[in-house]
Amino acid sequence: MKLFSFALLCATQLSLALQAEVIHEAYLTPISGEVASVVIDQAPPEQEEEAEPSKGSQPGEKWIAGYWSWNDEENDFEWVGGVWRKPPPGQYWIPGEWDSLDGSWMWLNGFWSDRQLADLRPIPQAPPPAQEKEIDEAPSDNLFWKSGYWKWDGKVYHWQKGSWAPFEQDRIWIPPHYEWRP
Repeated sequence: MKLFSFALLCATQLSLALQAEVIHEAYLTPISGEVASVVIDQAPPEQEEEAEPSKGSQPGEKWIAGYWSWNDEENDFEWVGGVWRKPPPGQYWIPGEWDSLDGSWMWLNGFWSDRQLADLRPIPQAPPPAQEKEIDEAPSDNLFWKSGYWKWDGKVYHWQKGSWAPFEQDRIWIPPHYEWRP
């Protein structure tokens, strides 16, 4: 029953998000690796003063503010309204922002993080290429492969080997990854 109610909550949240003309990026699948960013010559409008609704419809929901998005078809900005969203367990929303870059403007995507914004620190260099080798068949049907990744210790990267792990009810695995921010 717990799995069903969690799935129903997710479906309800997604249904509400889809009713909007533009889907807030807090509902999108995380992106990892290098991502093509939106770069335009026009400065974004001032952030709208958005009245936060009194409360979400589900327990544990957090208000995530709206933002200006670039619409290629209209060649103009469009407002993406804020949303109530139940955060993934142990995650904090890091909002996206427009950044000035040599006379142009670039959108830096928002993302979910296991750390609050004040605790995030830039890393001075990108990680080396992944070291994954061919993966053997799963030793049992209730396991999935957690890919290896480079872990930064504050001075250098260390390779964390991939491994087989059991599925956890009401959880999805989001691999550790680095967000490129200029």
